[in-house]
Amino acid sequence: MKRREFISSFAGGAAFFPLSVHAQQADRVLVDTRPQPELGAPIFPFAKDYQPAPDIVFRVVSIMSEGVRLHAELFYRKDDEGKKLPTIIMAHGWGGVAAAFRRDATELAQAGYLVIIFDYRGWGESDARMILTGPGPASSGTEKNTAEVQSIRGYIDPFEQVDDWFNVINWAAGEPMVDIVRLGLRGSSYSGGHVVYVGSRDFRVKAIVSQVGSIVSRPENAPAGSYAQTARDQATRGTLVRIGAAHRAPATPYTTVSTPRMCASLGRRT
Repeated sequence: MKRREFISSFAGGAAFFPLSVHAQQADRVLVDTRPQPELGAPIFPFAKDYQPAPDIVFRVVSIMSEGVRLHAELFYRKDDEGKKLPTIIMAHGWGGVAAAFRRDATELAQAGYLVIIFDYRGWGESDARMILTGPGPASSGTEKNTAEVQSIRGYIDPFEQVDDWFNVINWAAGEPMVDIVRLGLRGSSYSGGHVVYVGSRDFRVKAIVSQVGSIVSRPENAPAGSYAQTARDQATRGTLVRIGAAHRAPATPYTTVSTPRMCASLGRRT
């Protein structure tokens, strides 16, 4: 048998795993020799069980987004402790979790960045919105009440998710180690579309990487002054007000770039 090593990817390139196989030349049978996880076991360890690389600081933080706690993880080199660093924020695509980006976050941190990855509300280790499962208790609004509620998880709401992006950026702006004038976003698949939307509406974003981004690629046929244009204008004004920048003009249009070019624009080598 001839032993070969190669890298197998899954879920739109969200994570990469070393895969050892044996190729038998006679019948070309491939046999997966990896240890198989137990049925129902998580693919990625929870943050409390995760072991970062020896040279990397790994921090778990909570970020509030529209009243819901988001789970976020920070990565940076131990040698960079206390320094202001160019920062990259990343989030997963359709149905993914932030933990799938830990390897990428580690490699970018080793290159000199501070990296923030996060789970959207209702996904991964983030909390979720709650709904009443029955009539709400009568209340005058001044006393505590007990109610039966259910968390809503595993759904896709693009406008909620882009709000999560804006709120993570707001949090990052107050983090002492984040160099807010060198802030980039990276999204993959569905979140690749989100970073285009967010980056075009938040002047603090200086570069984006949209990896196989889920975005509309054909021109709109709607005439000027249409409802769609009005909705976009309202969304932009609302975002600027929410981030305290209503007096500023929207960001200068830019071109979506590759990862090496984003790194260059944020002042780091690849």
